[in-house]
Amino acid sequence: MPDRREAILIASTNASRPSKKRILTVCVKLFLEQGYKKTTVAQIVQQASVSNSIFQNIFRAKDGVLTELAQFMFSNQFAMARSTAGTQLPPIYVYAVETAIQMTLTELNENLREIYIEAYTQKEASDYIFRETAKELYQIFGSYQPELTAQDFFFMELGSAGIMRAYMAHPCDEELTLEKNSFGSFVFTVPAINPYYDKLALKTTVISVEEDGVEIFMGYVTELNKNFDLDIEVTCEGELGYLQDRDCIIENRAYATEELVRLAVTPDEKYGTNFAIEGKTFNLGSVTVVKPDADKDTTETKAISDCWSVLDSNLVGNYGGFLRVRKTVKMEDGKKVYRRYLDYLAEVTDESEQVIQFGVNLLDLSYYLKSNTIVNSIIVMGYATSGWWIFSSTSPIKVEVRNDKSIELYGLCQRMMTVDGTKSSPESLRAKGLEELKKYNPDQFTGSITINAADLADTGVDVDRLGFLKNVRCISEVHGLKNWILCTKEVIPLDAPEEKEFTFGDTTNLTTLQASTFGTAGKAWKAIQSTIRYMGSGG
Repeated sequence: MPDRREAILIASTNASRPSKKRILTVCVKLFLEQGYKKTTVAQIVQQASVSNSIFQNIFRAKDGVLTELAQFMFSNQFAMARSTAGTQLPPIYVYAVETAIQMTLTELNENLREIYIEAYTQKEASDYIFRETAKELYQIFGSYQPELTAQDFFFMELGSAGIMRAYMAHPCDEELTLEKNSFGSFVFTVPAINPYYDKLALKTTVISVEEDGVEIFMGYVTELNKNFDLDIEVTCEGELGYLQDRDCIIENRAYATEELVRLAVTPDEKYGTNFAIEGKTFNLGSVTVVKPDADKDTTETKAISDCWSVLDSNLVGNYGGFLRVRKTVKMEDGKKVYRRYLDYLAEVTDESEQVIQFGVNLLDLSYYLKSNTIVNSIIVMGYATSGWWIFSSTSPIKVEVRNDKSIELYGLCQRMMTVDGTKSSPESLRAKGLEELKKYNPDQFTGSITINAADLADTGVDVDRLGFLKNVRCISEVHGLKNWILCTKEVIPLDAPEEKEFTFGDTTNLTTLQASTFGTAGKAWKAIQSTIRYMGSGG
């Protein structure tokens, strides 16, 4: 039986466990979403619904959370490595796999890379890593070098950990990402010896990427991070991001699609606001998406929104389509002058003559499938008036519209809607229900195919390039592919263009991590997933 003091301590520990779980779960989420350094204690305590004193009692500071996560992750990595290597391979393979897991994780995501760097840098977390890894090394290599002591392996771990941290301190490969209805991004490193090292400036430095003399990305600097080696890690955002820097006013009325696009890209003289920012202006391009005229765009008298949100939320979020930037270029006084147009297209018709084909240039692929919000039955309710004058009466009526094929496949997924007024009839309610049911796509799944393919143009073949927002014919009998599909995302490692990755189809909610579900990367990501499961288990 524990004494009174021990009993109080046990009770206190048990009482704090739910708070600890909440804090750890929130920290994992915030660290992965926005990075370790950008996450503040104020954010943690707010989202975890705990007080500052509770947080400090449990973890002392943010680095206390990092230490706990490091302890679990590193022990889990070695367990995963043993499972992967199995019993048939020599123990040395365990160390090789564990090292590969760490390296793969840092390449998957910049925020994961930052977490590992911090773990190797902060004293408490790094002390744990050094001690526990040294024990593992002694267990793995001790029989090969019996003359060495456990302390010898500890010192060797200090050296190898320094090498690992130096590797992680440099960002992943210079990478350009182009994605449907997104700004796109470009990440690269500028060493201290670069002549433009001191000339980079947030928002004002413009970066352009060309392929075969054709511009495929233009954007501006959004982040500058100087690492331990004084190299600057540069993050750029595509030119659509300029639309975040200015606001517009939406009135309480229905706008035609073209009106909203024009509002987002041109100066609004009505309210005396000049949005014509030098080098950041857009002109109205081609608009082929049509929305119902009756759809209002705000429920307020006047709504102020940044111009990007008008496009993203009011248009693309509701009606789909594709935003595309086009530019014309001419020389004036020896300088390039751009005239930038924004198109909003219902469909993209550009095609590549090059075919992605199994056994030729198809290297790897993975599927990402998701079900739409399936609705296959709608109950429509309204009111009908019968009789005349004081002899009239109003009674509720309802009808159901169904998609029997979908119900057979997925079961009943039902919604209800009402029609205002007292002049409804079964026929009018049925028409409303059918119109609503058309908004859903219950008979099919949507998703994407992520393909690693060799762009034959990179090998010297005289052929159209594969590329972003191009329709490409993909042929692979073994995968059931024989379709023209639109490239909605392209990732280009600039130092390894042969490793381009193309995503075809719907990229909604498809993150880089979700797309990397095969090979070592998939196994490595399970380390993070198991950490989250651990948080929820009360361990």
